[in-house]
Amino acid sequence: MNAAAHAGVLVSRYSQARSVCRALATACIAGNADHRFNTAIVRLPTESITEGLTTSSHLGHVNFSNALQQHRDYTAALSNAGVENVVYIPELPSAPDACFVEDTAFVTEFGALVTFPGACTRIQETSTMYTGLSDVLNSSRPIVSMKQDTSLGTLDGGDVMRIKRHVFIGLSSRTDILGATNLQQWVQKTSGGKLDAVIVDLNNENSSISTLHLKTVASYIGNDTLLVTKEASDAIYPYVRQAGYEEIQTLCMADGEEFGANALRVNDHVLLSAGCEKTKVELYNAGFKVLEVDTSEYRKIDGGLSCLSVRFWK
Repeated sequence: MNAAAHAGVLVSRYSQARSVCRALATACIAGNADHRFNTAIVRLPTESITEGLTTSSHLGHVNFSNALQQHRDYTAALSNAGVENVVYIPELPSAPDACFVEDTAFVTEFGALVTFPGACTRIQETSTMYTGLSDVLNSSRPIVSMKQDTSLGTLDGGDVMRIKRHVFIGLSSRTDILGATNLQQWVQKTSGGKLDAVIVDLNNENSSISTLHLKTVASYIGNDTLLVTKEASDAIYPYVRQAGYEEIQTLCMADGEEFGANALRVNDHVLLSAGCEKTKVELYNAGFKVLEVDTSEYRKIDGGLSCLSVRFWK
């Protein structure tokens, strides 16, 4: 069975449920649904975070106490940015990367998808995410889990970037073409065509970008601005223009501050990793309200700001 046929399996689970939230979704889509959030799902790290997957061992070992404090500061920043409901799902000591909840779910105004993560050690995280989403959404929109069918490919939420009416899906070592195609068709079908999706290949004949996830190197921060590393700008921006967003401009991270490209727009604020002083000034000059958050412990295991929460408007 090809990718399109597999995608039909996932989409069919929604065929009778899509009308449940259409009216609400239409209202959300008219009002910056890509960064208007009043609810966030998070998970506290446990001491096992010191064993988290990483390509950044040169940054040293994670200090659990510091990571815990930085998580508290992160959730406080979400609240300061207008998130009224921060929901904690159960800790998972057996899953070192479980605090990076974004990789296990993607939520739109039309529905919620629990992913099948590309790292096999993270699959155990999805069941508690499904339960958490079910409790919070309370049947307000349909939820499906890719874990119910392993033929649907792999997908990490860190490879999924929302820009207005489009969802950009990056191919990576964690997200394969089958998983990306399934998400693409899920987005299109569950929204009834109100949203579209674009698959982004950063490693093709024209570019080769070394990155864990798409949002490691690029973040849409509203105000028609794509915050991106210089290395990734030329690779990602053509996809944005091809989607019809000629009004969107890039703002490149200053040299040495590339780790801050994983920023997070939350309502009227941009959450930015501490230590990006030059970029912070550029954001201020461009009219953004910036909240700095120290993510230094999470950088040691390839984490950033978006990774630590699943955000949506309820």
